Amino acid sequence: MWWFYTFDITKFENLVGSKNETIAQTVIEAATWEDENEELSRAASNLVMNGFDADNCSEDNLKTYDELFQILFSPEGLSDELDIKPISPDGVHPSLIVEMLEHAKDTSMTQMLINLKSGRRYKQVFTSDCEYCILTTNEVAALHNEVEKIINHGHNWSEQSYPSVLKECLLDVLTTAQNNGNAVIALLG
Repeated sequence: MWWFYTFDITKFENLVGSKNETIAQTVIEAATWEDENEELSRAASNLVMNGFDADNCSEDNLKTYDELFQILFSPEGLSDELDIKPISPDGVHPSLIVEMLEHAKDTSMTQMLINLKSGRRYKQVFTSDCEYCILTTNEVAALHNEVEKIINHGHNWSEQSYPSVLKECLLDVLTTAQNNGNAVIALLG
């Protein structure tokens, strides 16, 4: 299920690449609260001290960063520091995303929605199998518009309840984030 959380993207972007030792220690502690994982510790430190560029990471490092982002945006991670708040009344099953993509037919209507098929790494343009997706405030608005058009188009859904589920669990969630001017992270789990 996709679960949605709002957060303060300015605070997050001030953390990434800040080169601040105190912030680095906070991020390392958040990343390794459960166990002393050297790879996660190194990735957390690198995130703060050097920033993040998925295009210049090995596949192994990307998997470590994917795990890091999942942890940092969890309740045990940096929820207080980034003002992370859950906004999903219930999760959205990935099969609903696939069905929405099928109903859209026109790919120009799904430039943001496609990211909820399997995820998109931080600051990447293309989708990836990372199981998270960070949406800026502009991307939240764009995804909201795409979802609204697809729901309101009157498709023949495989289940009659899908439009109301999507409205409550995705469109209303995006509306809340948009009205509050928040960024969103979607976590698949």
